[in-house]
Formats: sequence, C-alpha cells, structure tokens
Amino acid sequence: FKLTINPRPTAEWSETTPLEVCEHNLDSFELEIANATVGATDFNWEVSFSEISGNLSSSCNSGSGAEGSFVGLTSSPLSGSGDSTLKFYVADNLEPGQYTFVISSVINTTSTCTGNVIGNDTIVINVRPQPVAAISPLTASICEEDKPTFNIQITNARYCPGVNSASIDAQWTLDFNDGVESNVTTTITKNGNSTEVVTANSLAPPGLNPGVH
Repeated sequence: FKLTINPRPTAEWSETTPLEVCEHNLDSFELEIANATVGATDFNWEVSFSEISGNLSSSCNSGSGAEGSFVGLTSSPLSGSGDSTLKFYVADNLEPGQYTFVISSVINTTSTCTGNVIGNDTIVINVRPQPVAAISPLTASICEEDKPTFNIQITNARYCPGVNSASIDAQWTLDFNDGVESNVTTTITKNGNSTEVVTANSLAPPGLNPGVH
C-alpha cells in the first residue's frame, strides 16, 4: 500500500498594513506562496485574486479605468510552481488613488488540492499626490514704491481616502526664498488646491531699491 499526500499550498501578501507610496516614486510588495514544495518536488499552483481600485480620474470610484498598472498583476489567476515569492512593483506614473487586491483562492493544480489563504488576504496600496506649485506671472516691471501682486497656485493636492469615497484635501507646506520683500514671511501650510496672492515690495516706502530682484 502506497499513500501519497499532496500539499495544500498557502498564499498571503507580505504587507500587513497599507502600503503608502508618494506619487512619482517606485515601491514594491510581495505575494508569498508556501507549502508548494515537498522534498525536491515542486507542485504547480494557481492564485486567484480580484482588484477593487479607485483614483482621481474615476472620482475615487471603482470601475473600468480605475485599475492599477502593476507589472505581472494585471489578470487573474496567477500561476507558478513550488514555494515562491512574487514581487510586484508600483510604477512611478501611477495616478493618485487607492488600489486594493484581494486573494480569493489558491489551488494545487498538480493534484487538484484546494489550498488556504492565510494571514493577510488583502493588500492596499495608497498612492498619495505630489502637490505642484506654480508662480504667475513670472515677471513684473514697476515703478519705485509700487506694490505688485503675483499668484502661487497649488494644484494636485487632493487624494482618495478609500475606494468609492469622495476625494478629500491633502495637507501641504510651502517653503520659499523671498528676494522681493513680500508680505509672506513664514512657511505656508494649507489643505487642498489653493491660490495664494502675494504682494511684492511690501515694506514701507521707499521699499526695494531700483534694480532686478
């Protein structure tokens, strides 16, 4: 009598907390497949998963066009052989949003044994926005003692707190070097998209000396 006991593979994400990624930065996460190798024998396996994601273009709602662009993690199921660690990369061009992957099953396809999803079955990737600051106009020509204004516009300062939730403001701080004696004397800290109106040459007369500042 010969008894062969085939393994039930296990699958889990390596991350136990949401992965926080800044826009335009690279990062990675891993999927661990275990109990798929017995001695020198590797067993084939399949892992099925689903994605529920939302980004700023989709108004944080799930649906077509909201899915993330993760190399190797674009369609279910994933397949392989033996104990494995699969690494997936967050692209630096991924739009701000929340990207969620949930493992639904893992199967030993060599012997048709259903495995177990253990530990962390869900991975959440939060891509946070990188605010953009722009000055307009870039130049001004004035007479002595005049006090021109210019704008500092902050954009891309909203993010998705969750899938199918309304976007909210992101907090930002703006540091600067002031060579025009403006009325802004400290770091600016605010939330969300904003336009800051700045007055130059704001000191008491006579103000700045003639020249380029």
